[in-house]
Amino acid sequence: MSNALDPIRWDVIDEHLDEADFLFEQWVAALESATYRHPRLCRGLEYRLVAHVDGLAVGGDAVAERLLWPAIAPDADGVTRVAAATAALVSDGDPARIDRLLAAVGTLAPGPCRDGVVLALTASPRPELSARVWSAAERVEDQARAPLLAIAAGRGGSAPGPRCTAWMDRAATLGDPGERAIAAAAAVHLPRANALRVAERLLGDADARVQAAAFATGLVHGSAVAYGFAVDVARGRLPAPVALVRVAMTAVALIGESGCVEMLHGRAAQADLRDAAIWALGFTGRIDAVSLLLPMLVDDAVAALAAEAIVGITGLGRDEDRFWKSAPPESPTTLEELAADLPPEDTQPEPAAAAESELPLPVAEVFERAWHELRPKVDARQRFAEGRPLVHSSIYVDCLGVTTMRRRSMIAWELAIRSRGALFVPTRSFGALQRPLLAAAANAGPIDGARPFARIS
Repeated sequence: MSNALDPIRWDVIDEHLDEADFLFEQWVAALESATYRHPRLCRGLEYRLVAHVDGLAVGGDAVAERLLWPAIAPDADGVTRVAAATAALVSDGDPARIDRLLAAVGTLAPGPCRDGVVLALTASPRPELSARVWSAAERVEDQARAPLLAIAAGRGGSAPGPRCTAWMDRAATLGDPGERAIAAAAAVHLPRANALRVAERLLGDADARVQAAAFATGLVHGSAVAYGFAVDVARGRLPAPVALVRVAMTAVALIGESGCVEMLHGRAAQADLRDAAIWALGFTGRIDAVSLLLPMLVDDAVAALAAEAIVGITGLGRDEDRFWKSAPPESPTTLEELAADLPPEDTQPEPAAAAESELPLPVAEVFERAWHELRPKVDARQRFAEGRPLVHSSIYVDCLGVTTMRRRSMIAWELAIRSRGALFVPTRSFGALQRPLLAAAANAGPIDGARPFARIS
């Protein structure tokens, strides 16, 4: 806390906010990275982000009232700047500030400001926040409940009360598809009967986002209807946009039942589904998928994706340079280029690069030799992730640390499915919130990753 003898350096405070804004943006991007892994994220970007958030928090009420609360304005247009200010306000766990924020978020219209508050509160490492969010969602009027349940859906950590349960049960009548999607996602934290009533009703929604959230929740709670829906979408029996087909194919791969590898390989022959099918093959955990992926390593158009899928199953090449082609060196800048006039400034933002653009190109021969040596030692009856047989909760937790960030949420989803929702890892939160949950999950006991969906208990 500052005083007259130790005045606040507002230039330093402004720099903390600017850096926290920038690092929040980088952190969000890293959640979908094809190369970042969780330990590196926690030790790097996240560590620096938290340090700048703490730098904002030490200014106490003076900084909060002059800089942080004004940053959370309804007309704010920077999601991550709002998130940085919100994170600083809750960093010391002051109940009054948390209550003020939770009351405010329900009044915000959909847009950058609300998204920023939801982002920060979902990510917050403070464990007590989860129960406070559920409690706040229980107290507010219906029109203010959606953003609070969006936060609660991402954090878990408590049980919905009767008013939240009733709101989710009425989800099909909500006019805004964003609210229906929130209800479908938050329903994963309901008791099984309530969750299935919400999820199975919303499978028939007209919005693909709602359908994806509904079958994600349904699968966690063992819905045969949701699984059948996912299979039908994955196989093309039900028409659906590519984004929904991708999620459905991934869901079918995570269950890994007989025939899924052949189905996905067949779907990879369709140009519009090729990348999505290759992505899904990497979650089947089946060694016959590796044999189908290896020939793709010589096709530069899909080689990097196919290699990512092979690594996801076998672990081959995860940390060995010999499996990967070196990036070509950049051409040196010439004197003529240095002397030339600068091109006119492009005011249009560059489109975000797809995660696939980060992937290195594989050396096909190395993968083939390594698999030839490894294949006789692998039991085809089991499913694998990162070269580990999926037989225990600790293996899933190990894989969450070893795999890349964009694969991580899929592994966490399978862990939730195979534990019928008992093991929930909030992958879009800071590491400090996840660590005790991961430690508890690691000790949960045997999990048979090859068990058919109908026999998951």
